[in-house]
Amino acid sequence: MNKIKEDEVFFQHGGGVTFSGGEPFMQGEFLIEILKRCQKEKIHTAIETSFYTSLELIKKALPYLDLVYIDLKIFDEQKHQACTNVSPQLIKENIRYVLQSEYNGGKDSQRSSVIERLISFNTLEDTLV
Repeated sequence: MNKIKEDEVFFQHGGGVTFSGGEPFMQGEFLIEILKRCQKEKIHTAIETSFYTSLELIKKALPYLDLVYIDLKIFDEQKHQACTNVSPQLIKENIRYVLQSEYNGGKDSQRSSVIERLISFNTLEDTLV
């Protein structure tokens, strides 16, 4: 937290902390702890992730995230597998969970006025559905 607080001057102008790659969820328990501390200090939190992680970790992190950027490389199953050596299925399931959860920020969300979510898909044009 000391390192994060060095940039405190920027937080008062809408800034915050973004956790990014490698893959932040590879350090899952540390990520959750630092997110909790940031929230306690009222520091805006964001994450850039492939979302190729367990749903359990995502569920633990979501209450402490203000913004989520998800990088789904390629939507097509076979092309994604060929380029990344993993299926995109887990990523899609995790995205589906967020979109259907209270953390999506929809009109029925308990946190819609507090939390905004952005799902960004970086896909090749020919793989868009």
